[in-house]
Amino acid sequence: MVERFHRPWELNGAEHYLEISAGVVHYSTLSEMRTTADDVSRAAIMSMYKAAEFGVNSYAFFTEAFENPEAENYYCTRILRNAVESDMEGLFVRYTPVYSTEDSAEPRKIISCEASLALSSLSPEEAPYPSYMLMQIAERMGVDVASNAWIIKQACEFCKRVQAGAPDFKVCVNATSRTLSTGTILTLVKNALYETGLLPESLSVQFSERIVAIHYDRFISVLGELKKLGVPVIIDNVGSYYTVTSLLRHSGINAIKADITIFTGNIDEFSEAYLKNIKNLADSNNVSIGVKSVEDKAQLEAAPGVDWYQGSSHSNEISSDEILRLMVESKQLVISN
Repeated sequence: MVERFHRPWELNGAEHYLEISAGVVHYSTLSEMRTTADDVSRAAIMSMYKAAEFGVNSYAFFTEAFENPEAENYYCTRILRNAVESDMEGLFVRYTPVYSTEDSAEPRKIISCEASLALSSLSPEEAPYPSYMLMQIAERMGVDVASNAWIIKQACEFCKRVQAGAPDFKVCVNATSRTLSTGTILTLVKNALYETGLLPESLSVQFSERIVAIHYDRFISVLGELKKLGVPVIIDNVGSYYTVTSLLRHSGINAIKADITIFTGNIDEFSEAYLKNIKNLADSNNVSIGVKSVEDKAQLEAAPGVDWYQGSSHSNEISSDEILRLMVESKQLVISN
């Protein structure tokens, strides 16, 4: 539902945008003393206000910690803090598969995966928070560097494991605002590559266009160092700050990624010219174009010139075991007993 609100709604020939904060309650999470309809409604409202703290088009699942607003940043904060102090116990890495648009056969072949933080091994539908919210909380707590370091190493280890049977497999990780602004992302990447033995070209580092716009000079410096290492760089959420046309002048950019709606919505003449310019610049610099939040083939067909795609980011985050199962199913990977 939240993913749907990222896309415009057409009414009387015009586009309109709506924003939501959704609170969700599992009946099983309520104590035995609070099971009336009013209790459920109250829990949903608390969850809705908690979701609003993360910005528009967000959601939160109810936990009893929400009933104590003075608790230190609620349930999620405690788990993150305890995890950082106990070698990341209780945290997991989930992966969003990336597919090539050139391969339409079923089952689809996974060309790489994007690593994300998860609080538990629960499925995305059962987990209290989506991964992007967890990293926002981690940044506010000041533990995002430690979390980022752990995610990158876990992703590299997983990639190395998969490459034993699928040598071309790659993995992507996200840099946070702090790891970019301080340049720490370089150390985290170097350490993970050294400790796991993964080749640099197998690991991509993804930066949101928002944090690039905020830390532009630092990004250009980091970009040059990552290029020297041989680590590909991806710019995510393209179109949100209109800096990508400037970024594409730098040869260190390997790929850009945008929400599918930037290509499929009812766009005006300026947006159409902007997209055309992006595609031309990307083609001339050998930069691949990816899209996310793809729900069906019709959307993908409406975005010509796209090289790779992901499904809805949160609902398609899956475990490493599930990635392996899908790769075996598509005959990309053979696992011997």
